[in-house]
Amino acid sequence: MFPLAMKEQVSLQAVLKNRLESLRIRYPSYSMRAFATRAGVSPATMSLIMQGKRAVSQKLALQISERLQFDPQERSEALADAAPRPRRKTTAARHDPYTQLSIDQYHAISDWRAFAILSLTKTRDFESAHSWIATRLGLTEKQVDETVALLLRLGMLEKKNGHYKRSTTKYRTTEDIVNLSLRKSHAQTLDLAQASLENDSIDARDFTWLTLPMDTKQMTLAKTMIRKFQDELSDALETDANPNEVYRLAIQLFPLTKIKNKETK
Repeated sequence: MFPLAMKEQVSLQAVLKNRLESLRIRYPSYSMRAFATRAGVSPATMSLIMQGKRAVSQKLALQISERLQFDPQERSEALADAAPRPRRKTTAARHDPYTQLSIDQYHAISDWRAFAILSLTKTRDFESAHSWIATRLGLTEKQVDETVALLLRLGMLEKKNGHYKRSTTKYRTTEDIVNLSLRKSHAQTLDLAQASLENDSIDARDFTWLTLPMDTKQMTLAKTMIRKFQDELSDALETDANPNEVYRLAIQLFPLTKIKNKETK
């Protein structure tokens, strides 16, 4: 395989540094040697990769991602060149890095209102008055008060000269794991989609679906490509300096057949 492109090399370094730092926060004595062993490379090789002094092949990057169990977002950022499809050029470059949310943070703001308010601050006619926010999102002022207070406390929203501004452009969760807060958020998304299907005109929404046969071994690839598409769409749409509404994109890929376990295969 060919070496990763420079952009993916840099992304891989960032993912590895963040992963090692996260492990050391949880386990202060965690060593570079243990980290390298877990990734399937020598400590010297891992050190050179993280310092940007060694080019990484697609094959090695894939090995490291599998051994360290990269989540889909990390794979889409660091392994775009290793995907079997040719990469699509986009006119918008990605300038805004993602800020990882811990599971505890996500638990606190898993309700849809938090991300809706954060996105609303970027619209062209945004007003910081809680009554205005409540009207735009169909909420009560009490709900807005509570959510804004939480966002301010977590440092995800800041107030300057009487105006609210989100502190970071993009967020993502740290792990692709089952969590009650994540399940709650997914359930809310389905409810919001149902309400939109019943109340919004076809010109204001887009609902599509696809049924296809696939091997369950390809699920990791599917997740990676979905995250990559989300990034490209976000880059294309959020670069507009004059947004006027807040949307939520939901993509669901789930089995219609009953998943066979090892005993029934």
